[in-house]
Amino acid sequence: MNKSILPVVIVLAITIPLIAWQQSENRQLKQDLAAAKVERERTLTRFGEGSETRLSHARRSSGEKRPGGFSEKDLLAALGDTDPVSRLGKVLAYAEAVSADEIPFVLESLRQLMGKGKEYDLLEHVLLARWAQSDPDAAYACLSDFSYKSRGWSSSSLLSSLTAMDPRRAADWVSDPANEMSRYGKYGSRMAEIVAGEWMRQDPDAAFAWAKTLPEAQQGDALAAVISQIGRSDPQQATSMLATLEPGRVRSEVVGELAEAWARNSPSEAATWAESLEGGERSQAIREVVDEWAKLDPAAAAGYLDRLAGGESIDSYVRDVASRWARQEPADAAGWVMAQSEGNGTRDAMGYVMWNWTRQDPEAAATWLLQQPAGPNRDGGIAGLSKASGSFDPAAATQWAHAISDERRRNQMLNHSLERWVEQDANAAMQWAETNGVELPHGK
Repeated sequence: MNKSILPVVIVLAITIPLIAWQQSENRQLKQDLAAAKVERERTLTRFGEGSETRLSHARRSSGEKRPGGFSEKDLLAALGDTDPVSRLGKVLAYAEAVSADEIPFVLESLRQLMGKGKEYDLLEHVLLARWAQSDPDAAYACLSDFSYKSRGWSSSSLLSSLTAMDPRRAADWVSDPANEMSRYGKYGSRMAEIVAGEWMRQDPDAAFAWAKTLPEAQQGDALAAVISQIGRSDPQQATSMLATLEPGRVRSEVVGELAEAWARNSPSEAATWAESLEGGERSQAIREVVDEWAKLDPAAAAGYLDRLAGGESIDSYVRDVASRWARQEPADAAGWVMAQSEGNGTRDAMGYVMWNWTRQDPEAAATWLLQQPAGPNRDGGIAGLSKASGSFDPAAATQWAHAISDERRRNQMLNHSLERWVEQDANAAMQWAETNGVELPHGK
């Protein structure tokens, strides 16, 4: 947030709750709001020296061709094409044809149109990238003035382009102690990640070396950006880089990113590497590998866990596989989960499976579940079935919930299903509750 509007925001935060009884403050409050709005708009639309004058002139001459560019009418025509493929082509052609001097005007026009969609994002990204290339000094000044929280997309586009042109300058800008933006928590981390990720395209070793010099709060995202990208094409080099990091939070974060990236191309190799790790890093890496593997081939991921189960508990990994498998083959997923040793993870996994199965084929799901032995896994499945059927058959959902053996879980699911039953048929719900000695949810 721009320093100049901080006092205004603080005043508003204190004053607004008192409006009901402090009528005398209304006039001042409105003035503060107006001032804050003007200042915010001034900051967010400042794209270089003199841009305000150009934008004002462009608005006054709406519809007239400007030298070297297009009118707002051309912009609307490109965005208004009814053919999505043709529209994207026109938007890209428009962005490439606009002159550098016209870019601030077009960006301001986009702000006024208040449009949403990939076409708007693409157009803004290309224009900001071109503007950064044409006037990097102004682009850096603009970055320093931006509120990253409200204009994160614009800031990312500018910084990516600036880094591609001169990664060392971009790195120095992020690392500069005088740069207040770099100290904004997750926003500072995001900027470090952008620079490292863009720099590694040109010089991975230099990007990695720079990322290691960052404060710990920024290191994780920056290092992960480098190592995860390398891990997709050369995982052995990525593991060598990882080995140079000291054990701790940052290294653990990077381990997870590398495991995920590696597993996208070769889950079996990534799994072998993950098993070679120790402690929390091993568990985290296996979880990321299993999750990515399940996206590609849930049955194969389940087979891997079956092999792993010979020497250790897989309870914490079961849900990741089951929840994805259930979307494709719920019966196979249910049979696999029920065959696992009972535990919290397996119980929750059964809930995910039965929820998905019930949404697809409630009769088949119910028939299968009735045949399963009592226990935590069956309770988890009943909870999933009851929750899924609550929206279209709350009476059946309530009957199922009442069959859960665990008292705490049974009461939780009864409250859930009875609330929906009361909404649809209060008399029937009340009669069932009275007959079965169950209290209705509070307030029903």
